[in-house]
Amino acid sequence: SCSDAAASTSDYPNPPTNPRKQQKPPKSQRNDSDIDANTTAKTTADADGTVSDSRVFDASVSSIEKYYCNPYDYFLEYGLKIKPLRPYQLDSMLEGNFYHAVLEHAVGRWVTEHPGESPELRQMQAYIRDYARLDRSDASPDDQWSVLEEDPRMSVLGSSERMRMVHQQLTYTLLNMAAYMDGIRTAWCAEGKLRQEQSKDEEGKNDKKNKRSVISANRIVPLHTERQFGTINNKPSKWEALADGYLNGLVNGQIVSLPLHVNGKVDRIDKVIASDGETSTEGLLVLDYKSSAKQLFGSKPSEKSPDVDKGSAIHYGRELQLFTYARAAQRNTDVPLIGLFFVPIRRKNDTVRPVAFPDWIATRTKGPLSDGVTALFQDDAWVSAWNMGLGSGATIVNPWITSAPGVWAQIQDDEFNAICDFVQLKIQEACENIMAGNLPVQPYKTLDPKADDGLTRSSYTDVIAVDMLNGEAFHYEDPIAKDALIHTAMTMVRKKR
Repeated sequence: SCSDAAASTSDYPNPPTNPRKQQKPPKSQRNDSDIDANTTAKTTADADGTVSDSRVFDASVSSIEKYYCNPYDYFLEYGLKIKPLRPYQLDSMLEGNFYHAVLEHAVGRWVTEHPGESPELRQMQAYIRDYARLDRSDASPDDQWSVLEEDPRMSVLGSSERMRMVHQQLTYTLLNMAAYMDGIRTAWCAEGKLRQEQSKDEEGKNDKKNKRSVISANRIVPLHTERQFGTINNKPSKWEALADGYLNGLVNGQIVSLPLHVNGKVDRIDKVIASDGETSTEGLLVLDYKSSAKQLFGSKPSEKSPDVDKGSAIHYGRELQLFTYARAAQRNTDVPLIGLFFVPIRRKNDTVRPVAFPDWIATRTKGPLSDGVTALFQDDAWVSAWNMGLGSGATIVNPWITSAPGVWAQIQDDEFNAICDFVQLKIQEACENIMAGNLPVQPYKTLDPKADDGLTRSSYTDVIAVDMLNGEAFHYEDPIAKDALIHTAMTMVRKKR
């Protein structure tokens, strides 16, 4: 997530002499490269010579994902603190920051002014228009934030007639997103589109003897926006960091054991209020904004689209955010998780005109719509969500289902917890390698020639160009199916017991 904080690291006082070539540096050359330099250290030696240290290893999930994309990129950005020059122009990073910043303040304002209420579309769109402005000097004194505070480069959006038109299109993209989200929320809360699955008998069929009224969603309300957990930039939060592990390393020749704290920010958490007319229940939806549609596990496997590699990104540590955010919500609230979603801000073939859902749904057709999307919001909520890109980027936790459960990835509660544990283990393994100075030039590459690799979004391709001349530095990944990932995670949990 664009909003996730970077790992808290020191200036690498004794960096590896050549991380490009050192896969596993000898112990004499290992260092405290990622101990938080902003904390005060108190060291005492135990009887076995191990040093107790008050410092902690602070890491963010986004920085660890960068490590797994290419360890040397992590070394350059967080070790040597080399920051690439960002030109005065609109790029993908600036666009993403614009979307995140406007949504944070617009949704946050709704949560503050209308607690416990589902967003009203026209009011939400009014908030978006307001916070998307570059100049908000006419706002109330206690709310004069503007996107220029997020990144001064945002001023490029007002630098010419062309860029002012681009700024307008970015704003329309957010207005459209609000409309589509409103449509999905409306559909899910009608006719049991998002509901709890009925109990099954021994043969796996619906249990008619113990048949009960269906508990289905009747209200979905924003609960948190940009919810921080742990300490970021020396700013603590109400939610605690994920602190499950310890890292062993060397400081001045002495073995130290440092607690690992994983910190971050969750883009958005919504609460689902559901009932069957007599019994009420609540659950959380963890949402992570993405500029465009992104897969988590993808749709249900088929002959045309078999599950060959849908567990690869999590298995290899390149997609750790959603399950880390879900674990943070799980630890800091007493409300169970219903689902995890990548929410695309910009849909494929999206129109650039602002739409209001009531106006748009009134003119819907059974054929292609003006933006090329076919038959949205006609019968089932999953159709709307699927075309928006939620389907492939979503995971529903049992016993919750949607109106077309075969389209959505559904996992059992114990599988969900096992994957969360597996993700935390991947974070710990990366941090152990970082502490050991194991930071080689080793970008990942899949067996799919059309897929992204560890260089696709790297800011340091020029730095490692010589290393990549013959392509031998790539770390090739074998595809991992979702079921294989779950099996690995469940096996790991059983071994821990």
